[in-house]
Amino acid sequence: MGQALDPEMMAAMREKGQKAQERSSSGSSKIRIDLYGNKAVVKPGGDVGIRLLPRWDIKERYKLVKGKLEIDPSYDKRPVADRFAFCEAKEHWWDGPEGKARRGWCLRSFDESMECPYCERSAELMNSKDQAERKAGYRMQAHDVYVYNAILLDPDGNRTFTDDGKPDIKYVIINQNIFVGITSAMTGGKKSDQFAFGDITHHTQGHDLLLTRPLAGQGGKWSVQAAPNPSRLYIAEDASNWKGWMELLHNLPEMVQSEMGDYDSATARLDGGEQQAAEDPTAEDGTTAPEEEPASPEDLAPTEEIPDESSPAGDDSPWGLPEDEPAPKKNTAKVPAKTPAPAKTVAKTVAKPAARPGQVRR
Repeated sequence: MGQALDPEMMAAMREKGQKAQERSSSGSSKIRIDLYGNKAVVKPGGDVGIRLLPRWDIKERYKLVKGKLEIDPSYDKRPVADRFAFCEAKEHWWDGPEGKARRGWCLRSFDESMECPYCERSAELMNSKDQAERKAGYRMQAHDVYVYNAILLDPDGNRTFTDDGKPDIKYVIINQNIFVGITSAMTGGKKSDQFAFGDITHHTQGHDLLLTRPLAGQGGKWSVQAAPNPSRLYIAEDASNWKGWMELLHNLPEMVQSEMGDYDSATARLDGGEQQAAEDPTAEDGTTAPEEEPASPEDLAPTEEIPDESSPAGDDSPWGLPEDEPAPKKNTAKVPAKTPAPAKTVAKTVAKPAARPGQVRR
């Protein structure tokens, strides 16, 4: 027997192994917000409210100095690429043996020099003399996607919570169409700075979003609308439920890397092995994936509590509210008027904590 692990390390390694096993077997769909497929949170032609969350390492922006939380200025001086709230990656889509759309993370998502069986198969098919194979090869090319931490809004516009009352933070894969809408909301698009909402992921001055899915088979694009007024991520009444929320953020690059697997596992998936996800975002025609149960954040619960919400830390802190500004009982932001109602799958939320009348309404 080799060097024994101490109890803390033993527990930590078991937890890591369990998470890796879950991701390997299910593609982490238990902690993913699906915008497509039979677990989609929105039907074709419908809309869904969502709040994109700050960068996964946002906790590093704050430090405890003499019992008070302060902003670490070095965090905001990091290179721009190290401050994005999203993780850039690539994914492939193809038709599996059963005729259903399948996906896999491109092994070149973070390193273009890596060998990728999906890229190789795509190039092989595109060089075929058979028109159908060439078409399949083009379809299988890598597509850029943007992965965010996010929380859904229920049909009444409230943040969604898990059975144990914690915010139901998951990750969502955003395609280029939706990402263009997000960047336009942040920057004002081709208009001017006066139409720019800025950092919509900010925890005290961010904006909720309304995503409208195009109708099936009509070649439409997703619509992205930002609530006109900024709002806090949570109101004072829900502070106890949100305690430790930064620990619930998923480290997105690590998550993608763990789901990606190696060359052999990707080849097996390509040749008919297990699926990684739900439905091809380029095919709005109802292709679906296997049913899977929603996640419980018990697996993601922090092992250490972050400073108490009442810590005097200033308005820009994720935990404390400034003494000269009373905690708001309600947010003033309103999501733009909704189109068709979102899919019922959004309403998997629990009545704990109870719906807050002051949260964002749609």
